[in-house]
Order: sequence, then C-alpha cells, then structure tokens
Amino acid sequence: ELLTKSDYLPKDNTVTELLATRACLTLRDCLHRHIELLRRSLPQNDVRVIVAALALRVQALLMARTKQLRINTSGGLILMQDCEIIYECFTSLYSPPSTSTTSGSSNDEGTTRVTSPTSSSNNKNAAVPSNPPGAVLVDNLGEIKAAFDDLKEVVGLFIVPPPNLAGLMNE
Repeated sequence: ELLTKSDYLPKDNTVTELLATRACLTLRDCLHRHIELLRRSLPQNDVRVIVAALALRVQALLMARTKQLRINTSGGLILMQDCEIIYECFTSLYSPPSTSTTSGSSNDEGTTRVTSPTSSSNNKNAAVPSNPPGAVLVDNLGEIKAAFDDLKEVVGLFIVPPPNLAGLMNE
C-alpha cells in the first residue's frame, strides 16, 4: 500500500521535513506518464476533459480519505503539500504542453466546447451534447481550482492547533 495510516501522523508531531508522501509522488508521476500517452492519440480538448474529470475524482477521493485518517498538525502540513502537488499536476496537465492550436472554441470563462472525435468529415465542429447520458464532462480549470480550494480548506483545519479550533469556528 502506497499510503499508510502513519503518513500524516508523524510520531513527534514536529516540523522537520515537509516532504510529500510516496503515494502523492507516485500518483503525480503516473498521471504525467498516462496523460502524455493520451496527448499522442487524442485531440487536446478530449485530453482536457479527461484531465478535468480525473482531477475532480482524485479530489473527491482525497477528501474522503482525509476524513478516514488520523492527522496531527505536522501531518496536516504534509497533507497540504500533497494536495498542492496534485493540484499543480492537474493544472499543468490541463494546459497544453506547447502553444499548439486545439480543436474547438473557447470562451472567456475557461470552458471549451469539445468536438466529437466520431463526427463526420462534413461536420467537423459538431459539439458533444452538453449532458451525454451517464457521463460528466467537466472542462473548466476553474472547477478544478474550486474543488482543490475546498480540499485545502478542510486540510487547513488540521494545521490549526486543537486549542485554537474553537476560535476559528467562531470566525
């Protein structure tokens, strides 16, 4: 198992080294390798949709896992480091690696209309339906940021020493 119950529960609860966990670094490396494979075979817009969907699922997994683990103050700092590394990984993967042009059109809000890879040659700009059955298509960097900001707020509670939590809750 890559992530152990003690990863966010250092014994001495002191800040000596704020290194990311092995699970976090392994996930980051795996994502980079697999997304690069997808970039070679799919249009950039499709890759962005996949990255966004993965980001939201990983965020939900991290949120659920955070609720299951025992985390002390130092562990909260390590967890915050892990969250930041994973967030940076997804934002770098979401953006194209170079300044090449992508299919589809974008608007000012950072959303992109995704073109269907199966569309006929006569209709190259046919958009994928906005809500295809059984699929959640998120293609917005802002949603990824908002999801990870929520996660970081929860993780931030572990960094606050327990005696100070009551004051934080009143604010």
